[in-house]
Amino acid sequence: MVLVVVLIVALASVLASVLVSVLASVLASVLASVLASVLASVLASVLVSVLASVLAVVLVSVLVSVLASVLVSVLAVVLVSVLVSVLASVLAVVLVSVLVSVLASVLVSVLAVVLVSVLVSVLASVLASVLASVLASVLASVLVSVLASVLAVVLVSVLVSVLASVLAVVLVSVLVSVLASVLVSVLAVVLVSVLVSVLASVLVSVLASVLVSVLVSVLAVVLASVLAVVLASVLVSVLASVLVSVLASVLAVVLVSVLVSVLASVLVVVLAPVVMPLSHIRK
Repeated sequence: MVLVVVLIVALASVLASVLVSVLASVLASVLASVLASVLASVLASVLVSVLASVLAVVLVSVLVSVLASVLVSVLAVVLVSVLVSVLASVLAVVLVSVLVSVLASVLVSVLAVVLVSVLVSVLASVLASVLASVLASVLASVLVSVLASVLAVVLVSVLVSVLASVLAVVLVSVLVSVLASVLVSVLAVVLVSVLVSVLASVLVSVLASVLVSVLVSVLAVVLASVLAVVLASVLVSVLASVLVSVLASVLAVVLVSVLVSVLASVLVVVLAPVVMPLSHIRK
């Protein structure tokens, strides 16, 4: 009986060592294949998410640079066209005012000279005829004194009227030219200041909207990439822990059941030829 027990114990230990080595090799191969597949899937998902985030960032940066260059070129063209039109209108107004003032001054001076010459010639002819008739009919002395006084009065009155008309025309032309130049300069300054303020407000609003849209898109892309990376890492860690726990429990149950069945079958096969002769001997 002692020998039988010793044999059973020895066979059980041998079978246990054999089963342990076989199960260890099977488990090692199974775990290696499972870990290889899990690592391959995890690495593939991580690489896909990283490449997606990198491509999204690159595309967004390229689109932002292209839009910025297009907006800069469009604004440059618009500003150049606006400045050209404004300068053309201002130059047209200035040239028209200058031409009007020059023509007015030229016409006034020409008319003044013509009127003065006509008046002088008319007065000279009239005075010559009057003096000839008076000198012929009246005495020389009386006529000389009378004519001297009359000529003095007439010349003084004529000179005063001519000078008054010439001064009035000159003053009017000077005032008109001065007022025209002042109005042109004031209007030019006002137009330039209004255009500068309008262009500054338009540029500020456009730049503010562009900067806000660019910042919103950049922040959205950055947040999306960060959330994608964080969610991928969390899901990978959770799935890895769940798979490890499930595989451990399943392998433990399978190993226990396999060991129990194998040990039972081995014990039955080993002990059957030993127990049967013993039962016959007892009988």
